[in-house]
Amino acid sequence: MLQTFSVNIPSVNMLKETDYIGHVSGKTVDKAKLFENFYGSLKNAPMIEDCAINMECELIQVLDSKSHEISIGSFVETYCDDTYLTNGKVDLVKVQPFFF
Repeated sequence: MLQTFSVNIPSVNMLKETDYIGHVSGKTVDKAKLFENFYGSLKNAPMIEDCAINMECELIQVLDSKSHEISIGSFVETYCDDTYLTNGKVDLVKVQPFFF
């Protein structure tokens, strides 16, 4: 079976939720069940409906460090609601993303 994962980019309106999922491990909490999800062309990489930008990826390799695993993947598809686009391109002013 093809191994996949998703990258979900939230906007500032999801700060509280994102802070929580950044503090719990996916090994102990099924993070996919915390939000309304949807699936794209890969059919098995859950993505978060409320995130401004979602990308589904095919897993290439997993590197194990002492504190966590690092997933390396290939982007297959990107999804972004039209409300975050200007002239057909992602508008970061509209998205208001934040990153840690």
